[in-house]
Amino acid sequence: MKKLLMCVALIATLGIGAAAESPIKLSLIDNIAWPNPKHTNVVLGLLDAKTPEVSGVSLVGISSRADKVNGLSASYAYTVSKELNGVQYGIYNATYKAKGVTDGIVNYNKNAFTGLQIGFVNIAKENIKGVQTGLIVDYAKNLKGAQLAFFVNVAKKAEGAQITLLTNYVNNLDGAQIALLNIAENMRGAQLGAINIVSKEMKGFQLANWVNYAGSLEGMQLALLNIAGDMKGFQLGFVNYAHRMEKGLQIGLFNIIEHNGLLPALVLVNGRF
Repeated sequence: MKKLLMCVALIATLGIGAAAESPIKLSLIDNIAWPNPKHTNVVLGLLDAKTPEVSGVSLVGISSRADKVNGLSASYAYTVSKELNGVQYGIYNATYKAKGVTDGIVNYNKNAFTGLQIGFVNIAKENIKGVQTGLIVDYAKNLKGAQLAFFVNVAKKAEGAQITLLTNYVNNLDGAQIALLNIAENMRGAQLGAINIVSKEMKGFQLANWVNYAGSLEGMQLALLNIAGDMKGFQLGFVNYAHRMEKGLQIGLFNIIEHNGLLPALVLVNGRF
């Protein structure tokens, strides 16, 4: 025990006088390391390592933290990089600004991410250009790319695609949604699912097994039940409903247009030309 304490004390003492650069850093915990440089190429840590800059590889047992990483940073539990250019692995990955790949149970990016997030839960708090592949859920505030979660995709603003088994949700989307349930506030593009909902403005195409809904539609709806507020376009289904028809056509068993239709209700065909 005395020998172990002496070794730890020696490592701590040697770590105080940190060099500017060293090709390798051996770390026990936090700043208890030898040598303890500001920049290194290889970090090997038993429990924890905290390094200003790594250009190469950082492999740590439990927790790895770095201000800047160019290369690979990996630890078993908790891996954090303020700036990442490369690959990061850990049960929990956190990055502030990143270009590359993060792979873990939870991937969290605070400011900007370009690349690929692979995990159970992926979170991009601000901007992401790339792909999120979450087993449970993907979240992005501003997305340019694709969300490919198994269960749920959520975005505030997106340019690209949301594809999942259960539910897609977005505030504003230019692109496509594919799921059992697709929900958007405003959309320009296509929805493919069992139920498609655009609460405000839809410009594009909705294809559903059961129900399509659009607060305002400029485009096409195909489903058993199609519902639109103000409409300019085409509906094909068993039952078609439009609150107000600017210009368009309904084909189905029951076709209802409250305002501006040929008649308020017709079988087979209704519309305004």
